[in-house]
Amino acid sequence: MMPVQPSTLASAPRTAKRRDILLARASLNALTRHLRHHGVAIDGHADLEAQVRGQHPAVAEWLDDCIDALAPAMQSALAVLDVPLIILDADIDGGLVQALIERLQGALDDGAPEARRAPRVVRGCFGANAGAVGAASLPMFMNFSPRADMLKGASAMIPEANHAIV
Repeated sequence: MMPVQPSTLASAPRTAKRRDILLARASLNALTRHLRHHGVAIDGHADLEAQVRGQHPAVAEWLDDCIDALAPAMQSALAVLDVPLIILDADIDGGLVQALIERLQGALDDGAPEARRAPRVVRGCFGANAGAVGAASLPMFMNFSPRADMLKGASAMIPEANHAIV
């Protein structure tokens, strides 16, 4: 949900707002939308991966747009969270994950403040199972985490937020 500048890709939905969310630009859904805009039939992950492997020019356009949104968003997050490592993964590959890692690492290195080092960007190990593992972990988190209320929204965490002040 990180706010970012709207995409300049012709395939991106137009908005009158000055901001969009990162997910609208740095996602496989955005890549699929961009490929379809260029007349490519995408009916599933296999089609998407085939276009990445085949180095369709629209994939490179999306990659540029993705990094233009992802790098500043990561730099903003790094201003708050001092982490030594960023893990990237996707449920398709075809070279996409490695391209994202290389481009993001370069952008973070270029944007690192003088006295700071950018975190390393590495590949995750879930691959095609990433979505399933994330979804499967939610019931455990909701039932056993002392921080489960954070998934219910901020107003659920602040009792006074549910009462009107007169």
